Amino acid sequence: MSTPKVTELCRIPLPAHAHDDAILLPDFDAVVTRTGGSLRLHSASTKRSTALLETDLARISLPTVSRLGRRVAWSDGQRRVFTSTSHSTTSVELAQAPYYLNCLAISGDERIVAAGGSALTWERKQYEEELRIYDAGMPYDYGENRPEVRPNPGFGPGHVRLWDSSSGRSTMLEGHRDIVSGISLNHDGSMVAAFDERFIRVWDVASTRSRVHTPRRRAFRPQAFLLAPGGDYVMAGDVGEIWLYDTSSTRAERVLALDENTSNRIAFDGTGRLSAVGYERGAICIYDNLSGSELCSVGISERPYHVALSTTGSRLAALVGDTFVLWQLEGTGD
Repeated sequence: MSTPKVTELCRIPLPAHAHDDAILLPDFDAVVTRTGGSLRLHSASTKRSTALLETDLARISLPTVSRLGRRVAWSDGQRRVFTSTSHSTTSVELAQAPYYLNCLAISGDERIVAAGGSALTWERKQYEEELRIYDAGMPYDYGENRPEVRPNPGFGPGHVRLWDSSSGRSTMLEGHRDIVSGISLNHDGSMVAAFDERFIRVWDVASTRSRVHTPRRRAFRPQAFLLAPGGDYVMAGDVGEIWLYDTSSTRAERVLALDENTSNRIAFDGTGRLSAVGYERGAICIYDNLSGSELCSVGISERPYHVALSTTGSRLAALVGDTFVLWQLEGTGD
């Protein structure tokens, strides 16, 4: 692959602290920011800021936006998941989400919404009932079984729930031992990949069969996680490493070694062929995941809060401070 030519397209100043909950949409030349109970879309092409989602919720939890900015999914933090389109003023409440909701995703065709989290154990239910009564200012009657030390009850096994946004029908996929922390769908939502602290599972949704991959001994917390469009491999960008997992076998290949002592920001293009890594030193590097070689580097004024690549790898976006920066990458398709 030839060395890409990098051209800066635009810089858009955003509201203060926009980096806290920003979602970059390089396919749409835009960025989404959150203010209270609303999401705003800032377009590089129109130079305008418009409301993508306005609700009367005091707090939106876990918002996500499709890559073209046409569908939004969010939770109110109370086991409810909602979805709406950018041209609709109404939202649809989906069936009950995992008790502890940790991640959301939307398929490439914008039809399937997925949520990952965990179940509710009896111990957790008992614990939260005690807290509810205590917060109401009333004593809790333990009878003769009051514990001297109240242990942290934790949560139950992790699971994934998927909804068809057009029909509302849902499917639940179980098998994780710990809370599901990240999720990715292929383009049509026929396959889903999810991870907890120790395992990656890849499901065929129609059969609900899963394949399991064990990354390594230490806890697994990827910043970037991508199921390939055909479902034949998973890309994971963990602290200090980028890995490729072959879903038809147990083979795991380390693509790139990074400095795990720095706060890196990682993103993949739509196929996982390219990686973008934002470094603390003030640079974003583009890597070829097939060879592990560096293709090009972009200098920036400070470390990026977020980075993103477009589906084809022809656009690079980053949030540098409170500024959205967009670059054209020519030659990445060679």
